Amino acid sequence: MLKNFLFALFAFTGTALPAQVDLDSMYKQAKKSRDAELARQTYRLALEMDSLEIAANSLYLSGWLYRKDHDYVNAVEFYLDASDLYRQLKKTVLLANVYEDIGAVFYYVLHYKNALQMYHKVLKLRKDHEKNGKYAQTLFNIGIVQRKLGVYDSAIYYYQQAADYYQQNDRHRPLLKVYNDMGLVMEIAEEFPIAGKYYMETLELAKQQKDKFWESRALHNMGSIAIEQDQLDGALYYYNRALEVRATLDQPRLLMSTLNQIGHAYLRFDQLDSAFRYFTAALDHTEDAEEDLLMDNYLQLSRLEEKKGNMSSALSHSRRYEEITQGLYAQQQALSEKRLFLEGKLVLEQLKAREQAHVLRVRWYQWWTGSGAFGAVALVFILYFYFKARARKRVLASFAGRGL
Repeated sequence: MLKNFLFALFAFTGTALPAQVDLDSMYKQAKKSRDAELARQTYRLALEMDSLEIAANSLYLSGWLYRKDHDYVNAVEFYLDASDLYRQLKKTVLLANVYEDIGAVFYYVLHYKNALQMYHKVLKLRKDHEKNGKYAQTLFNIGIVQRKLGVYDSAIYYYQQAADYYQQNDRHRPLLKVYNDMGLVMEIAEEFPIAGKYYMETLELAKQQKDKFWESRALHNMGSIAIEQDQLDGALYYYNRALEVRATLDQPRLLMSTLNQIGHAYLRFDQLDSAFRYFTAALDHTEDAEEDLLMDNYLQLSRLEEKKGNMSSALSHSRRYEEITQGLYAQQQALSEKRLFLEGKLVLEQLKAREQAHVLRVRWYQWWTGSGAFGAVALVFILYFYFKARARKRVLASFAGRGL
């Protein structure tokens, strides 16, 4: 605590910093402890000591911490500031990470078109500088966003590129996700035989890798496409196999999901008693269950109890359904407000302006340095003092605006 206090004191008073201040250790401690305040202290000290890379890393860490806390607006502010420094330092790999996180923010607030633009920026940076597993992950992310936008051909195109990379490099576990999502796209598009092919590939690979989660996921999904084709026996075969595998996992919500789907399968064939039995059994596994799944389960039980004439039970389930619905509505409203606020901040426009300003500064530098050695030396001194003063002024104004 004393060490942190001294760091803050030096930063606040502007006192000359002691030589033994270890910025790298401060940054690592902030990252390890997920301490946003220490990250901001490290940023301020790094600027004072002209350690721009640690300053940029601290900004990025602050943005990441805000994002994890679902404070997306502040997260984007810190990400944008970090991108300025990484661009200045020509840290392309780290700049790609920042852009990827901004894309994730847009994805979380359901602003898929903006997320897509950011992921394409990431793809370009990684294609030129970092064509590895992260490049394949970006391809996968674009596929996910295209699926959300309903552009299924494009989604499959990017998924396939990611799959090709993972296959060529023996990256089996991420390949499971890709195969599963390709199956999901085909299922949504009602191309059930193709969807089944991808799910079967997921199942076979999961067994090879001894991955019980993805094995159960593939079996569950194969049950879903069977019921979509009115194949009750086939659906029950795969769902029951999924239940057997999921019983070995410590994830009750997975059991609830499959039990709920079995209930829907019986409901589709008007076998109401069996449907009621499985919807009821699903309520024994509600821990960590997704709210939309809970909502659906209570709704179906309410309707079935009403058909049986058990109005008291029907009303009880209906009330739980309404409570969850109201909670989900409040969450959606909060997301909508964040999405609108980010639109009002014109994040992409800000980013474009910052990128253009960086290009102009680089061109200006190249033009002046081309006039001779004297011009180059003079420009170094001019730019050094100009941008240093400007950066400090912007930083102080930024923190003053945030009440820091």
